[in-house]
Amino acid sequence: MSIFKDCDIRGVYGEDLREEEAAAIGTAVAQILQGRDIVVGGDFRTHTPSLKQAFIRALLEGGAEVWDIGQVSTPQVYFSKRYLHTYASAQITASHNPAKYNGLKLMFGDLPIRPEDIAGIGKTAEEILAAGDKSASGGNLKPGMLHQADTAEAYEKMLLSRVRPLTRRLHIVIDAGNGAMSEAAPRAAEAAGVRVTPLFCSYDGTFPNRDPNPAVLSHITALCDTVREVGADLGIAFDGDGDRAIFVDAQGRPLLAEEAMVIFTKALARPGDSVVYDLKCSSILKQAVLEQGAEPVMERSGHAFIRRNFIERNSVFAGEVSGHYFFRELTGDDGLYALMVMLDILEETGKSLRSLLDEVRYTAITPDIRIRADQEQIEEVMGRMKAWAGEPDVHPVYIDGIRLEFPDDSWILLRRSITEPAFTLRLEAPDETRLGALKQETGKKLGIQLE
Repeated sequence: MSIFKDCDIRGVYGEDLREEEAAAIGTAVAQILQGRDIVVGGDFRTHTPSLKQAFIRALLEGGAEVWDIGQVSTPQVYFSKRYLHTYASAQITASHNPAKYNGLKLMFGDLPIRPEDIAGIGKTAEEILAAGDKSASGGNLKPGMLHQADTAEAYEKMLLSRVRPLTRRLHIVIDAGNGAMSEAAPRAAEAAGVRVTPLFCSYDGTFPNRDPNPAVLSHITALCDTVREVGADLGIAFDGDGDRAIFVDAQGRPLLAEEAMVIFTKALARPGDSVVYDLKCSSILKQAVLEQGAEPVMERSGHAFIRRNFIERNSVFAGEVSGHYFFRELTGDDGLYALMVMLDILEETGKSLRSLLDEVRYTAITPDIRIRADQEQIEEVMGRMKAWAGEPDVHPVYIDGIRLEFPDDSWILLRRSITEPAFTLRLEAPDETRLGALKQETGKKLGIQLE
């Protein structure tokens, strides 16, 4: 599969992403910049420094003005773009993927990168690699300039400005998964007046303690256990680059991302606002948005798609079931900022994390069901889903993949993975009995095994 995905660039280091590819991508990006400035950061994977060095060297050869902010979280890169007023940003990271992966997240101007932008960069980079051509500009640009900047203090000051003084001493467990939030998250939480029990809060790009994806609940069992053992008020787990977060209540039960999104929506949304969410979200979020008098806006899954719609609408909030939370004042997402907002909500309401969800009318919903398959198998399953879409009393939605909606408010979503050879399913129904029946029917219709 190509390393040039819809929302970012990602591949296995040493196989399909090496320093040569990073340099070629840097050359392609420099052609787009045409001498403009870009802030560059990198996560804490073992191969990030060498990829970052190759990428920056190519940018400079292509005439770009580069602000190197070191090894930081992706949210700090987004903040630094605003803080330093640069035209573009780049983060060397593979986000939540396992340690063998790496990649780039790019942004030009005020909006997230589009799939056609990434495709163009990929085409140029592949031509450069094929020709052995290191010419970045195709013109006569002067060599670029390199600046070093430390934005950590300004970033954390911004975080602390979002939470009011706490009148109760909350105790939280922070599971950074040895990723990019390992130092910033405990430091900012303690500065906000919180007692912190750190878990896996030392940098280690091999991720020895857990997978860097906290949205898979089996990856955060240590966090859930620790919250119960130490009697904490809540816990939070970050992904590898810190732009995603999953919350855990005082009983050590993880909140679905939709549940956290309901809490944020009830605190932030007002009549006339809009809230953007991906089509995998449970209907509990749409209901919460409507109860606030706001407009629910369904969008295809993918960070860049959610963020672009969110920015263009000037939405008050947006979210994705993978644990991305977007806030209007950031024009983007930030897992640590989400913690600051949650602390502020807990202070304002005086409630616990779980009690904030007491009024939610729950449905029955599956997690993301990811099934690895080759291209031929994926096409077969998609074909069967399309045939099902033509049956009576089935309403198909084609925003991203195929979503089938039924008269009793049940639905099924089938979509291709944009990061690996696989497809994903998610199903929701009014209750567990109906969900069980829907899973059985789906397995038969699509010719797959669903437990």
